[in-house]
Amino acid sequence: MTDSRKTPPTSPHRSSGKTLTVKVVLLDDTVNSFQVPARLPGQELFNAVVKKLKLLEVDYFDLEFLSRDGRQSWLEHEKTLPKQCPSTAELIFYFSVKFYPPDPHLLEDEFTRFLFALQIKRDLLNGLLPCSENTLALLASYLVQAEIGDFLEDEYLDTLYLTQLKVLPQPYTDELLFKVMEYHKAHLGLTPEDAEYSLLDTARKVELYGIRLHPARDHEGLPLNLAVAHAGVLVFQGTARINTFSWAKIRKLSFKRKKFLVKLHPEGYNYFKDVVEFYFDSRDECKHFWKKCIEHHTFFRCQGVKQAGKSRSKVVSKGSSFRYCGRTQKQLIEFVRENYVKRPQFDRSSSGARSLPSRSPAARRAPHLQSGSGSGHWQQQQQNSSARSAASTSSAGSHVLLAAGASAGVEVDFYGGQRSRTLPAGQHYLQVSCV
Repeated sequence: MTDSRKTPPTSPHRSSGKTLTVKVVLLDDTVNSFQVPARLPGQELFNAVVKKLKLLEVDYFDLEFLSRDGRQSWLEHEKTLPKQCPSTAELIFYFSVKFYPPDPHLLEDEFTRFLFALQIKRDLLNGLLPCSENTLALLASYLVQAEIGDFLEDEYLDTLYLTQLKVLPQPYTDELLFKVMEYHKAHLGLTPEDAEYSLLDTARKVELYGIRLHPARDHEGLPLNLAVAHAGVLVFQGTARINTFSWAKIRKLSFKRKKFLVKLHPEGYNYFKDVVEFYFDSRDECKHFWKKCIEHHTFFRCQGVKQAGKSRSKVVSKGSSFRYCGRTQKQLIEFVRENYVKRPQFDRSSSGARSLPSRSPAARRAPHLQSGSGSGHWQQQQQNSSARSAASTSSAGSHVLLAAGASAGVEVDFYGGQRSRTLPAGQHYLQVSCV
């Protein structure tokens, strides 16, 4: 079960001496091109994309690309583009949802929910949201209702109209199409906004909602899949979840080369040991997953993030310096509520500034990629969200889950005990205030 997106035919991405050609594929599959300085930080590219979309709840999203080793990776905002992207491939990024909230009511803006609906559609088509046939038919029917509105008995005489909408992964059966049509008939009167909300509310209950599986092994060599979500670190056998380490259970996350370690609180959770080890095929895969865990824990679990100083020991410099530096979900919700301005309803049927797909049947029956261009003169964008992360090439690191009010250099367990502790070399402590 992998994403169907592939690296395009290779070509040098330096269009001229000091500029790069960057293409960003949006969630409606429109493509926007940007000519940017070669040493542009990732944050400025992200700022340009969300500014073009006029997006308010930006921290749920990010730019995704295929790394040099073919692994899907998130843009690192403090790194320049050439330092993290393939040097011989055309630079193509996918604007995607990075953090999937547990409930759609947490999304304040209607346009954000619309983008999440497009992400669910992308996940369905790419096979990243496996579910039962009934659930798949229901999800597809909400997409259909949101795109074309009510079922019209005089116009939709059979299931042919569904094949032109591309809401189901290939291959599919006639029986599945019939189920989608029957569900669509039942949605009479449902507005596009309500259909999208119902889609998100249904999708969140699917086992693999927002989940990306990472192959690993346990200490006995048994193949497993690991994932991280809003609730914590998840363990799968195939696609069946067999264990969940909630954030409340975890005291520390760390990695050392190929080994990923979950250190649990010693009491209260009836687990047979307080350190659980998993093994990845490579150090890079292990570190990649560890980074995702840090980001998810900070975003969903913490009140806020205190910016850590950049100074590090010149004598000894071990461990990863990676930090999540964006807004947490709590900060984002507060920011949106404080800065929200009632705007005119965005036009779902035009390809205006937001490059949205048309909802008219004629437009959908002749699907194509729309192309747009970024500003010819690059200007640095000023955004409230700061650069999210910094990376290192270290082979070890750890992330201690701190309690509310804790500061770096003090390790705090969730039972209220606090003890001073000198930071050992190679340890990674986030300065955060956690829920």
